[in-house]
Amino acid sequence: MFWGYSGTQFGATVRVSGFDTFIGTGSFSNDPLNGSGSSGYTLAPATLELFKVEVGWHGSGPIKFYAFDVAQGRWVLGHVVSGVVTSPRLLNPTLPLHFEVKNTGNTSNIILKTASAGIYRESVSPSDIPLDALIVSSGSSLSVGATELPVISIQVTGTINGQPNRARVQLQSISVADAGGAGTVMFVRGRLNPTTLTGPTFVPYNTGTSVCNFDTVASAVAGGTEVLGTVASGQSNTFQDLTALGIVLNPGDILSLTVQHVAGGASTNLLRCMLRELHTG
Repeated sequence: MFWGYSGTQFGATVRVSGFDTFIGTGSFSNDPLNGSGSSGYTLAPATLELFKVEVGWHGSGPIKFYAFDVAQGRWVLGHVVSGVVTSPRLLNPTLPLHFEVKNTGNTSNIILKTASAGIYRESVSPSDIPLDALIVSSGSSLSVGATELPVISIQVTGTINGQPNRARVQLQSISVADAGGAGTVMFVRGRLNPTTLTGPTFVPYNTGTSVCNFDTVASAVAGGTEVLGTVASGQSNTFQDLTALGIVLNPGDILSLTVQHVAGGASTNLLRCMLRELHTG
């Protein structure tokens, strides 16, 4: 769903299965935003304006396009996409912020600028419905030294039972045991989508019912985005609740949990993590 221009006309665009339908302001269902509508508001697209697209996650809920009347301090509803449908308007309520500009009619450069943007969910409590916890262990204890080693890697599948996967996975906790001496210190990291992961063998957690695959045999890791960084010490068992960090994996993502000793030499480690698959309802 977009606010913007199609050629020289300004209005709203709805994209369904890659096909765009443009509705100019003159054809808006509620208010043309030209001063003649019930709001009396006149939109000036050439100036800096505020726009909003409101989507109700009910599959067939309406999609509403608003413009902000600064002088009156109110949102003005311009157009509503509604009516009977035979398939959901939204298959996945994960709505990333997206800007797009296409040059299809001339050779001059087109520049798109925006002052700010945001995405907000109005529900008081998250609508993500967690399934039973998935608990994964590094298996046999590993000897880890000064080189960062991937201990557990989690992969969220792109499909399940032949259908596109739309479930996400949240990392909720980790537990680390270290058999080193009192002076042993190690870093525990989480690398999202590492650029290098050497020799992984991903195994389904539960074929046909889980969207998670796991690896515990990869021998090297590098790059990616570090989304978790913590420290553990020798002769200890560290547990951390990570729920508040909101580390959520999307379909296709890989998260590698790694260990690296930075003091006290190599020692034997065991790492365990708990995850939950999230299905939005």
